[in-house]
Amino acid sequence: STASPLLGSFFVSASPGTIGASNGTGQLTVKFVSDGSGVSGGWAATISCSATPIQPSNIIMTDGSNVTTCSATFNDAGGPSGDYDNNLNQTMTFSGVGTQAVQLNFSTFNTASAADELRIFN
Repeated sequence: STASPLLGSFFVSASPGTIGASNGTGQLTVKFVSDGSGVSGGWAATISCSATPIQPSNIIMTDGSNVTTCSATFNDAGGPSGDYDNNLNQTMTFSGVGTQAVQLNFSTFNTASAADELRIFN
C-alpha cells in the first residue's frame, strides 16, 4: 500500500531499472500522478517473481487494481503504444503467486516533467 515504505520516486527519464519487493508480503505498490501540463510515452516494465514459465499477459495501469502475477508486461495508462493522460492519480498493487516476491524491470521510462511522478512502495 502507499502506507508502506517508499522505495523511490521516478520522473522524466530517471528509470527505476529493476526493483523488487523485500517485505514479508512480496508485494509492490505503484502510484502514478500526472499534472495537466503535458504527457509523454510513460513506461514499460516486465513483472516477474519466478523461474517457472507462466503465460505472460499485458497489464495497463488501472487505478485501484490489485494484480497477482509472476509474468506480465506493465504499461502506463496509455498502453504499450500511447501516451498517458493529463491529471492522472492512479495506484496499483502487485502480488506474487503464493509466497513469491514481485519484481519490476523497467525497459523504458519517460514522463513529461518532474511533476509527473511514479512512486514505488515496498
